[in-house]
Amino acid sequence: MNLSRRLLALALSLFAFGAMAAGGIQAAGQGIDGDGLEGYFWYDDVAISLGAAALVVPQYQGASNYEFTGFPLIDLDYKKFLFLSTQRGLGIQGKIGPLVLGTRLMYDFGRENENYIKYMNYLAGSVDGGIFARLVFEPWVINLDAQTAISQQGHTGTFGGLSVAYFYRNIPFWEFLGRGGIGFSDSNYMNAYFGVTEGEANRTGFAPYQPGGGYKDVNAAFTATYTGIKHWKILSTVGAAMLGDIPSDSDVVRARMQYRFMLGLLYVF
Repeated sequence: MNLSRRLLALALSLFAFGAMAAGGIQAAGQGIDGDGLEGYFWYDDVAISLGAAALVVPQYQGASNYEFTGFPLIDLDYKKFLFLSTQRGLGIQGKIGPLVLGTRLMYDFGRENENYIKYMNYLAGSVDGGIFARLVFEPWVINLDAQTAISQQGHTGTFGGLSVAYFYRNIPFWEFLGRGGIGFSDSNYMNAYFGVTEGEANRTGFAPYQPGGGYKDVNAAFTATYTGIKHWKILSTVGAAMLGDIPSDSDVVRARMQYRFMLGLLYVF
């Protein structure tokens, strides 16, 4: 078996482990989007990075309390076609001039109900399928993506967004990536994460709420990556999202502003 096939087999095994270990990131949109592994730019024929990150994220979408968790960083790009990542999922992509088109599978971990929302219905995880389109004019990227549940459990909805990213690497040993965007979701997704049924209202004292689809949030993230140590990368991300009126009208939401912080260490083969 040649090196590229061995690397692919290793990454598949590590991705399976990473998916199980990533349960601390409960909801879609609470990940590390905006970091240097987002896949905005074209990689070598075979590129693999392994590492781990420490994160501080909201307990759920709309929470005012935060939790500390760990997350495996596993990222593989193969022949500029296949990617496999604990952040980007499993997918394929193709490039036509500045346009990159792709499709992928992701996993939404649902929501564990504790503290303020402990009497809400449990929301299971779901397998999501997605498509994306990117216009790459380095150092700028315009990104459009959509994702929908393909399993019968979990949020059963569709969500996506539009974002613009800028990649700066003119300082020795440093790379910077900034991203800003807007997110949308349908009524199924909104109800799964922000809706309150009559039964939940009776148990929690929240007002019943059945949101429609539409604007979900406006979000931004900034990542700084240090590359001055051979084969290693140290990266940190600061992100924020402000929930729109539709989710914020729910009694589930205690804080409209949502923040996340990440510090990661990567070994690049």
